[in-house]
Amino acid sequence: MKTSLARGLAVAVTLSIAAPAGIARAEWQDEFDQGKQALVDKDYRNAENHLITALGDADAFGESDQRRLRTLSLLAKVYSKTRQWAAAAPLLEQVIKGYEKEGTEKSPDAADTFMDLGIVFHQMKEYDKAEQSYLASLAIKRRRYRDNTASIAAVVTNLAELYRRRKNWPKAEELLGQAIADKEQELGPDHPSLVSSLTDLALVYLNLNQFEKARPPLERAMAIAAKESGGKSDDMATVLHNMGMLCAGESKMEEAIGYYNRALAMREELLGPKHPMVATTLINLGNAYTTSGKPEEALPFYDRAVSIREFEYGKSSSEVGAALRSSVIALDRLGRKDEAAKVRERIKAIGSAFASGNTHLTTPPWPSDQLIPARTLRRPEARGRCSGHRGILGSRAGGGTRLPVTGAETCARPRSPCSLPPPCSPPSDGADVAAIAAPIRTPTSARTRSWPPTPP
Repeated sequence: MKTSLARGLAVAVTLSIAAPAGIARAEWQDEFDQGKQALVDKDYRNAENHLITALGDADAFGESDQRRLRTLSLLAKVYSKTRQWAAAAPLLEQVIKGYEKEGTEKSPDAADTFMDLGIVFHQMKEYDKAEQSYLASLAIKRRRYRDNTASIAAVVTNLAELYRRRKNWPKAEELLGQAIADKEQELGPDHPSLVSSLTDLALVYLNLNQFEKARPPLERAMAIAAKESGGKSDDMATVLHNMGMLCAGESKMEEAIGYYNRALAMREELLGPKHPMVATTLINLGNAYTTSGKPEEALPFYDRAVSIREFEYGKSSSEVGAALRSSVIALDRLGRKDEAAKVRERIKAIGSAFASGNTHLTTPPWPSDQLIPARTLRRPEARGRCSGHRGILGSRAGGGTRLPVTGAETCARPRSPCSLPPPCSPPSDGADVAAIAAPIRTPTSARTRSWPPTPP
């Protein structure tokens, strides 16, 4: 009797311990699944809310538990999708630390996370950290997964773009040639991932004013992009924009205007009318009209671009200064001196580098804010800050509060999703758009875990 009673008590105690653990796992899974689905549905506020709750549940499983790392990765993706780079970076850094603690920092998932972290740092213009992350990803893939050349080529493409931004043209050209060859070998000559590498290679030649070399890779990228999503995609819009740049460099303004208009219509449809990439195309379209002797037609495009960038980056950002510079040139050519003087005063107040009195439209080599590669990197924007447990995108009930950027040029790393500073304002070295290749993941058969971190 006593033995049976003891056994019964032991079973009861075991069940009393196991039940809460099972409930915790079920609660985490439910919140995680809802957050994942909300992300698929592009309901980013609810995705953030569910994943922050799931993260709180996962903390009980341990710092390096796969459920916690999966949650961190997915939450980082939410912030990347909403261009909250300062929020995404520390989450991915926590994932890397989790891999290191488990001794799996050389795994395929770790390589992919290093790639994602490099992309985030790249977008934040922290180029040294981006390079370190890319090289870490590349080292793992080359050492342990060398047969997956397309995945390696995606990292190489991003490294090449980093070197292009640093004006190391020979190194960028070499790496892009290597990436293109590797992708062709493994994926074939018409794979969509080639668009980013081909477009970046064309950008190198555009930077060097070598237009005859820029045209073939752009035309090939356009042909490949035309087969993707019925010819209506971010890739196609980007290639159209850069074809406009090429034609403008060759003084073929009517052709440039045609390409810009096609790119603009596609971007507005795919990204929305207030997306920062729409603003960049608006500025280039306005420049083409001004250069063609039609500054009156250019002004509405400039005004709209300024409005978009004010909302995206803040009224005192260098991106707004760049847009205003084009506007003031059009006003000068129309003889509207008083209006032009007021715009110059605003540019001066912004502290833009464009307040130098230059009265000529930019001619090649262009500043890189006019070059949009196949996978665009977006920078921090003026969005909401954290309040209590609500994260930075808003609560389920109230939808959150939009707060302006404070004007700081650098952004402190947030300690957790609920202790975030205001988003970073853009760096002060001019509006600079970079390219990233869409990450090509290590095949599932080579993985040590079934659920990989997801790319931005």
